[in-house]
Amino acid sequence: MGCHAHVRRKFFEAKDQSPELSGRLLNQIGQLYRIEKELRQQRAGPALREAIRASQSRPIHQRFRRAVDLLARRRSILPQSLLGKALRYALNQWEPLTVYLGDGRVEIDNNSTENAIRPTKLGAKNWMFIGRGEAGGTTAILTFTPSSRSSSMRALARGDGEAVEPGVGHALDQPGANRSRKMSMPFTTGIRR
Repeated sequence: MGCHAHVRRKFFEAKDQSPELSGRLLNQIGQLYRIEKELRQQRAGPALREAIRASQSRPIHQRFRRAVDLLARRRSILPQSLLGKALRYALNQWEPLTVYLGDGRVEIDNNSTENAIRPTKLGAKNWMFIGRGEAGGTTAILTFTPSSRSSSMRALARGDGEAVEPGVGHALDQPGANRSRKMSMPFTTGIRR
């Protein structure tokens, strides 16, 4: 499955160097996104999404492909320019980009997936040097356990570093963990009521 958001970003980055050509291609991508927005607002099911995409999105997609092909053959567009790189990226991703047209269950981009994993990726980098080995795991659990977010924030505000809701306790229970011990939260020191 391809991601139109990545393709759009490449053409957006090329907009300063080639505003007219990039703008035309961005307009085509924008039309595809407008159709998807309407489908979301209608709460369209997979069958309707597939039908609308076949009748409305596919012609725009074909027009976009023809434009990309024509521009990629122009000698005036250097391969190492931002527009040249965007065109090459779109052509290399073309087959995966068309998957969403034939399957109403597939999104036009993978933004929702990337947004879902972003905290994990950022967290992994942030927790690498958090201190004791146990502290990183505790912080990860507190960050990603939905019921723990509000309780851990209240505990921090209270200043004692101890979770205040029962929903957090089960997430912190690990084999061999001492249940009576307060959570180690080194960043709570200095917080006052």
